[in-house]
Amino acid sequence: MESGVKFVSVENIDNLYNTNKYISEKDYSDNYKNKPRKGDVLMTRIGDVGRCAIITKDEPIAYYVSLALLRPKKEEIFCSYLKHLLESRTGRIELRKRTLLTAVPLKINLGEIGKIKIPIPSLSEQNRIVGILDTFTDSIENLKQQIAQRRKQYEFYRDQLLDLEGKEGVEMKTLGEICNLKGDYGISASSKPFDGICRYIRITDITDSGSLNDDVVSADYNKPVKEALKEGDILFARTGATVGKTLLFHKEYGECLFAGYLIRYRIKTMLALPKFVFHFAHSNNYYKWVKANLVEGAQPNISAQKYNSLQIPLPPLSEQQRIVSILDTFEASISNLEAQLAQRQKQYEYYRNKLLSFGNGDGES
Repeated sequence: MESGVKFVSVENIDNLYNTNKYISEKDYSDNYKNKPRKGDVLMTRIGDVGRCAIITKDEPIAYYVSLALLRPKKEEIFCSYLKHLLESRTGRIELRKRTLLTAVPLKINLGEIGKIKIPIPSLSEQNRIVGILDTFTDSIENLKQQIAQRRKQYEFYRDQLLDLEGKEGVEMKTLGEICNLKGDYGISASSKPFDGICRYIRITDITDSGSLNDDVVSADYNKPVKEALKEGDILFARTGATVGKTLLFHKEYGECLFAGYLIRYRIKTMLALPKFVFHFAHSNNYYKWVKANLVEGAQPNISAQKYNSLQIPLPPLSEQQRIVSILDTFEASISNLEAQLAQRQKQYEYYRNKLLSFGNGDGES
């Protein structure tokens, strides 16, 4: 349905009202005995048990069985305090005592949630704690909004600057023409704990923005392998749900091999700057090409032959450098804000656990 009563589940817990799912008003009226009210708390009870969201609007909202509806007694406990508490180390410990640890995924039955024991200080003390913690969460939300806004700016200027086809001085070259390696597949191997020497890069290790995440593993692979990645190599995800994602390899990542679902290209720098090609591989024009050349199936894929034919608009190297400098400025600004966000989240978690430990140690994770 495209209208009706908003329907939310675990995936919406960080932004309840950002959902495109609905149920009819009749189904909502018939099937929800306890309808959510402003000030109620929805808590995940399947998977990552204990994540919470507060109902902040006076409008109907329906929820899936993966969420539990909690209605704080206002004369005893504030909804904001309950949210902070359940997500703290203290709350997690109590929830875990009642969680079915053998279930896949983990879950807590509705009847068990009401049995957990939580510390409830006076309302004035709750208000003091909430005031401190809300200062952190407000700052975190503000940083998230700044990052989202900066990303929109980057995407706008990226697509404007890289819409070059047909412009004076711009040559159309295929990826195969501007590379020394024309489609070099990685190795097929399972992963093992990081050996401290050589990282194994899988599709899932590449973020949407084209960096590496923190899940570091090595390849469980004993056969001779091709050379490791070099500075400026570009990896393209050639299959799976994330087909089209790219990574520009930096030497700071250390020695790395890459998985068979990825394909490597090495740019001839006298023709194109690797960073220019990387930015192009995040543009709207690139993803239009991905969509047009995708072979659908159980595992959507794009072959090396297709990637070799990807056309890239190349202005002179000096103009490529100018464009890269502009876009790198946005990237650096986003990275700085993300670093601030990570630091602020750590501070919040520390003080949340400290304030809500109530004598059970220092509360650090």
